[in-house]
Amino acid sequence: MPPAVDGLLYFAGGDGNVYALDATTGQERWRYKARDPSTSSVIFDGSKLYFLSGKETKQNVLYALDGQNGTMRWTFHTDGGMLNVPTVVNGEVYLTVNEKLEDCNDPHCEPSKKATGQLNVLDAGTGLVKWNLDLGGIGGSVCGVKDETICLIVSTATDSQGLFPESHIVLVDNGAKQEKRRYTPENAQLGGLTMADGVLYIGDPDGNLYAMEIK
Repeated sequence: MPPAVDGLLYFAGGDGNVYALDATTGQERWRYKARDPSTSSVIFDGSKLYFLSGKETKQNVLYALDGQNGTMRWTFHTDGGMLNVPTVVNGEVYLTVNEKLEDCNDPHCEPSKKATGQLNVLDAGTGLVKWNLDLGGIGGSVCGVKDETICLIVSTATDSQGLFPESHIVLVDNGAKQEKRRYTPENAQLGGLTMADGVLYIGDPDGNLYAMEIK
């Protein structure tokens, strides 16, 4: 569902524009045209709006806009990498970047040969990188942050169809800027993850739901 805050409804259109509408009347308040036509869903942190943009399905630019008037505050981009949808918590933007490697064109290559992932922590006010960490595999979006612990999925193996059946739940210490621990569930092809009140909820392809307390 598009975010609606202080009477404004925000969403990304299929035409490459991000719109802010009056939530009561539907009247357009402002629009912002991204450089490339493909845009992601939008995230609002109370003052700024974040979305990804890129050519076709390769989204490699993160935009931060002023939520009231649509003015661009900053951008973060990679030359050849692909960004995942960010998570914004307590003035920090948590963003994974997966860079394609050129030493393997076979779709069944191991992820470590096909791409490498990196977790980036940005200052939400300026967009500057505070620190980053190599993940040793293909990184997914950050699923949650509790205190100083960042949680995300990292995939390290493929099956015969080029999918990622071996995935790990990785916990990163935001203060020490290093990995704390890594869990590999029995059914390592993880489904959706979400975190609420310090508990991580994990779904798998067999329809099971697991809950894990983050410490």
